[in-house]
Amino acid sequence: MKGYALGFQFNPNSLLSASQFEQFHDLVGTAPVGMGAPQADIDAYKTALVDARDILAEAYSFDSGNMGDADGENGW
Repeated sequence: MKGYALGFQFNPNSLLSASQFEQFHDLVGTAPVGMGAPQADIDAYKTALVDARDILAEAYSFDSGNMGDADGENGW
């Protein structure tokens, strides 16, 4: 995911602002939280991914019906 997300930096047509790009990458982190991590860490990472999704939805004006629910489910 991190590799694909770096594409926003080099794509001249990217709609992410510099601050959105930075915030998005802070939320995504450098690697996913592993399955052996404490549940609190897993839950925090899931929340961060939903927040990252919301940044993309805002920047690209994605229809909210396609974005899923607060848990990040039932979207695209």
